[in-house]
Amino acid sequence: MIVGIPGWVLGSNYFGVPISYVDFIKEYLECDDLRILTPTTPIQKDLNLIILPGGADINPSRYGEPPGFYTDKPDLLKEYFDVHILPQYISVGTPIFGICRGMQTLAVHFGCKLIQDMHHDTNKQDNPYQGVHELLIFDKTKKIEVNSRHHQSVQRPHESHIVKVYATHKKIPQHIEAIRVQGYKVAGVQFHPEDLEEMSGVQYALGLINSITKT
Repeated sequence: MIVGIPGWVLGSNYFGVPISYVDFIKEYLECDDLRILTPTTPIQKDLNLIILPGGADINPSRYGEPPGFYTDKPDLLKEYFDVHILPQYISVGTPIFGICRGMQTLAVHFGCKLIQDMHHDTNKQDNPYQGVHELLIFDKTKKIEVNSRHHQSVQRPHESHIVKVYATHKKIPQHIEAIRVQGYKVAGVQFHPEDLEEMSGVQYALGLINSITKT
């Protein structure tokens, strides 16, 4: 499998992606060709999948809202990719899977808005890996536990919207945890499967990825 992932500035002298993403892609996606995408990388039409990673808050102007007092500064490299490059990959039909911020930016691209500051169970900073809450899955009853490292979430779209809600926080259903986009090979999760020790959550994310890459 050939997988692309947008890179970003990791420090004063470093550009790339964290090892956790590399390990997840290599271990679970049978990827033998991982490509870190820069703002000037030509469109790669042979990609089997793009992973959109987590990160800083999305610029609220993209979904027509003023910035909230708790909204962080956006990442310029990721914003550039989302606005100028992502639409090209969507137009050529490349399967795309978003993680945390990545899911949010996909929802925004297809017309959703975000809750700019919300609160529920979150991981302690010294342990981002353990599951802290369960998912409510609309087509399954299996217990699925996930981690949580976000303060924003996708506002629930109308049932007629092409962005379909696949999972929510089990106890707080207004907090969306997984989506698929009808008519596109596009899906995402709000949690971090690349940093999750609870295999039920990892397997759920892999199932969504399989649903967009095997069709």
